Amino acid sequence: MPFLLACLGPAIAAHSWNMSIIGSYQATHGWLVGWVPVSFLVAVISLIGKLERVPFDIPQAKTEIVTGPEVEYTGRRLAP
Repeated sequence: MPFLLACLGPAIAAHSWNMSIIGSYQATHGWLVGWVPVSFLVAVISLIGKLERVPFDIPQAKTEIVTGPEVEYTGRRLAP
């Protein structure tokens, strides 16, 4: 969601969602990073988080992370 909101700034500046129009607008008016710096920072941070790079990576091991429906139904049954 933050990445899509970050893409909203350049789209508003270029008055279009079309990538070719945004590219041609950027070619004639200069880089949009200077126009919408907050959107650029939000996009970079959200992409780093999506790619699970440092500092957003979590060390994972199969013994540490337990998810899914199998968690509730495996093991000994406890008496109520």
